[in-house]
Amino acid sequence: MTVALPSPVEGVSSVEVYRVPVPDPRITLKLDTNEGPAPAPELRAILAELEREPINRYPNAGDLEADLAEMHGVAPAQVFVGAGLDDALMRLMIAYTGTGRRVLVTRPTFAMIPHYLGVTRAETVELDWWEGAYPIERASEAARDATIAFFVTPNNPTGLAAGADDLARLSAAMPGGLLVADLAYGEFADTDLLPVALGLPNVVTLRTFSKAWGMAGLRVGYAIGPEPVIEAVRKAGQPFSVPSSSLAVARAWLPHGADFARRTADRVRHERGVLAELLQRKGGAVTPSQANFVLVRLESNERAGAWQARLRERGVAVRRYTKPEQLAACVRITCPGGGDDFDKLCTILKETDW
Repeated sequence: MTVALPSPVEGVSSVEVYRVPVPDPRITLKLDTNEGPAPAPELRAILAELEREPINRYPNAGDLEADLAEMHGVAPAQVFVGAGLDDALMRLMIAYTGTGRRVLVTRPTFAMIPHYLGVTRAETVELDWWEGAYPIERASEAARDATIAFFVTPNNPTGLAAGADDLARLSAAMPGGLLVADLAYGEFADTDLLPVALGLPNVVTLRTFSKAWGMAGLRVGYAIGPEPVIEAVRKAGQPFSVPSSSLAVARAWLPHGADFARRTADRVRHERGVLAELLQRKGGAVTPSQANFVLVRLESNERAGAWQARLRERGVAVRRYTKPEQLAACVRITCPGGGDDFDKLCTILKETDW
């Protein structure tokens, strides 16, 4: 029987679904999605104990939130643990965007920010930040009328980083607004802005276990901010968003993972510099990155597509951009964060023409 189904609301109809890349058995170096390095032996041991975690009970993130609060020197009520950093982002938009509320973002930015803003139909003001320093003068002016502003540093997909002064000035420019500091790649930056962000009264800081901590598949992220804001974030989503197993692993990994994350970030910073130099020698235009990836622009879309295909044949997956226009012919390569994998990557890049 054929029936007439209702259409989704306008916001959902206007955005594209996020599609996970189709697995390719040829790939041995998956460097297209900015994931972390292979799990450390200590983390594998923790994962082996998962069968002890009861699966017939609803999860409780309270213990992990308390541990994170102690680690960052804040009250437990100021911490929300969700299903990745994305969970907190979506909840913030549900709670603080809508008709009559202006939102400030940069272009480009983390792909899920415009995606969620499209779903919520928020009034969005976009500032270009394709190269150079963060546009603090224009951002401060635009933020005066904004309910919420998103400050993503290091930025994805460019890797460009803003400074502590930029964060403080933007916070001061919107005393009646909320500034969301997305620091997913903060551990890899020359200066992690987390201590500055935690000291500002109208800033919500977002962090993730998916990158430097090496737990992307477990989907654990968190937000730290003023208690009333975190309370609103809790209200704007389901009560049990992170599985018990993920919470248990994250909590057990917390005492060891900080050192692992620091070592990973040190390796990535080294790899980032070597990779940038290698790509420049090949004739690519490399954007200065402080994230765990490097963005390189080739001469044309066609050349970028052909190079991506040749790398895939060699077992290396990289991210190619064809839109928007400012990213056309750009390819993003995640730093593996491991010696053998990085040596293999460098060898393949040297041997593969574009």
